Amino acid sequence: DTTAVEIDGWTTGPGNYIRVFTTDPARHDGRWSYDKYRLVTDNYYASLEIKENVVQFDGLQIDNTRSSDGSGAAVRFSNSSNFYLTVSNNILVQSGGRNEMYSGGICGAGVSTFNFYNNIIYDCYNCINIFVGTTNSELNINLFNNTIYNANNIGIRLEEYSSTARYRIKNNIVEGSGTNYSFTN
Repeated sequence: DTTAVEIDGWTTGPGNYIRVFTTDPARHDGRWSYDKYRLVTDNYYASLEIKENVVQFDGLQIDNTRSSDGSGAAVRFSNSSNFYLTVSNNILVQSGGRNEMYSGGICGAGVSTFNFYNNIIYDCYNCINIFVGTTNSELNINLFNNTIYNANNIGIRLEEYSSTARYRIKNNIVEGSGTNYSFTN
């Protein structure tokens, strides 16, 4: 697909969430494939923009080819509270080379629970870029078993790092980045 996707305007909760996935024949095998389903756009903000409270996406290939203006992220999320995002088994790329602070593989703010595991993210400005907010004591960030390569700026970036939130960052490989990890107040 070459049209950006925005997930917005739905009523979601723990028992009625949005799940975006591919069928087994359309799913990648752990490396980028032009023969499998992929979402490739040059959208100003993101190829996939998530504004709903409870969303899962699994097994997708997403690229943003934007090279000027805008953030040009593969995935962008934003919400104010009670936001539960699960991102698993995806390949996220930002092949346009956009060098803007909020561009990258996945970026956003306003998350309550962020589960991010078994993903491959590469060729991005910031591969994982989350604005945490120092007052969010209910925050849970779980980053497990991700492979991050060639972040032009930062591999995993948590801005406004909160000392009261729960972070589980385990078994991630971050290589070839300007800075591998950045947790700032």
